[in-house]
Amino acid sequence: MLKKRGVRGLAVGAAAVLAVLGLDSVRAFDRLEWKSWDARMALFADPSKASKDIVLIQVDQYSLDFFAKQGITWPWPRGLYGAIVRHLAAGGAKAVFFDIAMTETSWFGEADDDDFSAACAEAGNVVLPVFLSPNEPAPESVSDPAILDIFRKKAEAGLPGILRSGSPAGGPKARAEISRSVTLPIPPLLRAARATANVGIQPDADTIYRRTPVRFLFRGGPGEGLSETSFFVGSVPLALVMAGRSGKEAPADSINGDGRMIIRYFRTDPKTGSAYESYTAASVINSFALVQEGKKPDLEAAVFAGKIVLVGLTAVGLFDIKASPLSGSVPGVEIQAAAVDTMLNNRAFDFLPGVLDWLYIAILALAAGWTVSILRKPGAQAGAFAGFLLAPAAASTAAFGGKIWLDFVAPFSAILLTIVGAAVLNYMVEGRERRFLKG
Repeated sequence: MLKKRGVRGLAVGAAAVLAVLGLDSVRAFDRLEWKSWDARMALFADPSKASKDIVLIQVDQYSLDFFAKQGITWPWPRGLYGAIVRHLAAGGAKAVFFDIAMTETSWFGEADDDDFSAACAEAGNVVLPVFLSPNEPAPESVSDPAILDIFRKKAEAGLPGILRSGSPAGGPKARAEISRSVTLPIPPLLRAARATANVGIQPDADTIYRRTPVRFLFRGGPGEGLSETSFFVGSVPLALVMAGRSGKEAPADSINGDGRMIIRYFRTDPKTGSAYESYTAASVINSFALVQEGKKPDLEAAVFAGKIVLVGLTAVGLFDIKASPLSGSVPGVEIQAAAVDTMLNNRAFDFLPGVLDWLYIAILALAAGWTVSILRKPGAQAGAFAGFLLAPAAASTAAFGGKIWLDFVAPFSAILLTIVGAAVLNYMVEGRERRFLKG
């Protein structure tokens, strides 16, 4: 009798695994799995562990109001951005990224653009954003070969070694998303930048940004294959880490098997609204002005020594608000900073290989089916139920510490189906046997 019960339990477990495999193949568990991942991220989001090598400069409401009182309304003249670049350069910042579109000539004239371009060229560490899209380019999009050649050089400056070519030696981790069109900074700024990085990334289907592709293939020319206008472009974290390391290779472990990087987030400081050391744009610009006047600045340039600095829009009215696993409303620059932190400090997560993932689920389901089927005492059965149902949560939480995204929902579903199925089957079979004996 005991042997029969064990065989029935194993059969129910196998059936549950097949059912879960079918549901997973149609992505039935995706949204629940994402939410379980967000819960794990929140559990370990200790803000004290956020990198001290990353600094944010926020174009916040205070900064907008500060300059509005002086008659400078949004959008600002780019000379103000030039002041930021020069103050950071004086302090020895490693790299500076502007998470601000600069695709049109300044409202304040060509001289304003020239001033900012000169500041970028002098600093030699400024990375500017480009926006890549998989959509076909519009007729008025970039087609000037000279501009595309500059774009290629600036894009390659933000890529390490193997990621600059299409060589298969890069393996599966060298995969790239294909883009057909690009929105670039204006030519003077493009020429002056050290490198460019793509900011056109997509969130998961529930609009939350959990991962980012590491590199993108821009295929702007006609025909198939790598034409003269086809080349690779790096992501923001890749370009900034490369700029900060003076050309050394970026951490290869940051890229998982599908060519993307899972971002590690940390909770924000309620006072600054960021997980990272942050300053207002107004304080940086005003400090630069005080230095030029020979006065003591409020914010010494030395605080930026050796830092990777991201300048971004955090004022709500500027509409750069996105969703992360920890919050439904965060500035886009905060997400980029978390991605930089992830790559810079090798904090990226990876998935188990598919075979191991399903072997793990099968072992849990079969063990659950066999165990709950052979136990006869209600207390022992209840303990087994609780233990097996808690096992996926414990394993997924432990795997997080090892930088592994171990699925929770699929194994939990397999175990739940197994336990319920085994209990129902045992009740039906043994009930029928009892009725037979009684008859």
